[in-house]
Amino acid sequence: MYTSHFGLKEIPFSISPDPRYLYMSQRHREALAHLLYGTQQAGGFIQLTGEVGTGKTTLTRALLQQLPKNVDVALLLNPKQSALEFLQSICDELRIPYENNLHSIKTFVDALNNYLLDAHKIHRHTVLLIDEAQNLTVDVLEQIRLLTNLETNQRKLLQIILVGQPELRILLARKDLRQLAQRITARYHLLPLSERETLELIQHRLSIAGQSRMFFNPAAIRQIHNFSKGIPRLIIILCDRAMLGAYSEGKFIVDPKIVRRAAKEVTGETVAENKTPFGKIYKPAIAASIMIVVASALFLFWPLSSDKQIESASNASHAGQKVLASEIKPETERHKKTTSVAKSPSLTRQQIQVDTTEQPLFVDEEVTLPVIKPVSLVSTTPVRTTVPDLNTLLNDRNLKSDTGSAYAELFALWSKDYYSAKGSSACEKANRLGLSCWHNKGTWNNLRIINRPAVIVLIDSDNIRHNVVIKSMKGQQVSLSFAGKTFNFAITELDPYWYGSFVVLWRQPPVNLDSIHPGVRGNAALWLKQTLNKVEGIPNSDELDNLFDQDLEMRVKAFQKERYLNEDGVVGKQTMIHLNTALNDPTIPVLLKNMLDSKKQNEKQSLLVRQ
Repeated sequence: MYTSHFGLKEIPFSISPDPRYLYMSQRHREALAHLLYGTQQAGGFIQLTGEVGTGKTTLTRALLQQLPKNVDVALLLNPKQSALEFLQSICDELRIPYENNLHSIKTFVDALNNYLLDAHKIHRHTVLLIDEAQNLTVDVLEQIRLLTNLETNQRKLLQIILVGQPELRILLARKDLRQLAQRITARYHLLPLSERETLELIQHRLSIAGQSRMFFNPAAIRQIHNFSKGIPRLIIILCDRAMLGAYSEGKFIVDPKIVRRAAKEVTGETVAENKTPFGKIYKPAIAASIMIVVASALFLFWPLSSDKQIESASNASHAGQKVLASEIKPETERHKKTTSVAKSPSLTRQQIQVDTTEQPLFVDEEVTLPVIKPVSLVSTTPVRTTVPDLNTLLNDRNLKSDTGSAYAELFALWSKDYYSAKGSSACEKANRLGLSCWHNKGTWNNLRIINRPAVIVLIDSDNIRHNVVIKSMKGQQVSLSFAGKTFNFAITELDPYWYGSFVVLWRQPPVNLDSIHPGVRGNAALWLKQTLNKVEGIPNSDELDNLFDQDLEMRVKAFQKERYLNEDGVVGKQTMIHLNTALNDPTIPVLLKNMLDSKKQNEKQSLLVRQ
């Protein structure tokens, strides 16, 4: 009902498990990585748990969309079955034929074993994915454990993924299920979202639905997070009701009052106007303000007895000694007894430096009080400031920061004309021009590792989204471009405005695969060998075979290690991008001219962002 009112293409807050709308928090990314890794392993169990509504089912849908080509999955959504029915369901999912008149556990196990052996011969992996696994009975769990005994001399034939609520962990902790618990090779538990991630989820869903604007003010975001406790499903339901409420009132911004009314409609209970304790938000801020005022007053009105004291303080400062205003003592006892305020030379604003670099982004996080740093009392050198600051630039309506302008500049870095290409979106235009888009979410170190100019989204103090281009990086400095006008900023200045989303362009290789895995035979493996040979300076020959063998896998892992990538031996999009860069093609724009020269300097940060 409200889509046209807000300029949306579709409803952004639907609880259906659409993978397009999956917001990948750090925990979700790690969970998906665990699941993807598990699909390639040789047997055993992978356990994924999370509270109701944390996104487990949507995560499994995303997994199914990203499965390698050589993986077959049996997905069971209703595990409340007997052991016999459970085995029959697995055979039905994998399309394994069986005789209808011979319904016994042995019949289904034998049929499944024959299928798995045949799949193993042609290098295919079989995965059993069980949703709502907390509903499994002990008898069925024991039968599942026995399925992991289907194996060859080299490997297990069936990988099993259990997805369920926290009760699954309690169930598997039973003493009579300890044999199964010992076979769980990886466990992961999804946690609720933080307030920052709640904001990012809402922004993500609005963006997918066709709007870059934020329709919830900061106070409304806090109310939503407080009510939902960070549970994604509750966040989605509450946002849907709140936007409907704003539509019914003819408003375009959701405020806390609308959220409280929406929460009451969802739960039937009255929601408190503000659940956040007063002290958590206001007391630290008030304390910080008082300390700043007091410290400033001390500097402005501290009595100084004579010009000689000022001169001595200056000399001590020049000698490299740390002199505080409180260390300057009066010459005689007369100054201690007097009740009048002594005159003191006025201090300029430049002579008091306030360090607020540790201030948090959200007011309900723990506040670090600013530190007042005294400087030389006689110094007249002004403190360098960046003018204009980033927020001023973002609010400058003369600087273009719309989607079209940003992508036009990114295309220009690739010597492509954005406006002449056909397509309804930037990525469609890129495809017409022989390029591909890669949407991702990460940190500055992720951008360093990818080493491509990127379109990022900055959100100003009025919650307005701005599309700008990161053109280059050098140390902790970033060149930020607004439709051709470039400004340099420290990364710390950008952090409060950037929530991690970025889009880069890359030139896809002549293979029709999103990823190339060990064991693959064909043109993809041949292309990979030829490309690595060029990177390593090895002449290509006509005798190269087209098998992704163990030797090629080791070479891929060595390349990934050098580039700070996940050393899994699988050539996905990110590895393909780096292979493309390593060829030193002058037509490919990069953020850092020679990323490997700064390898030692960036190693510590890069290790933090490995996935």
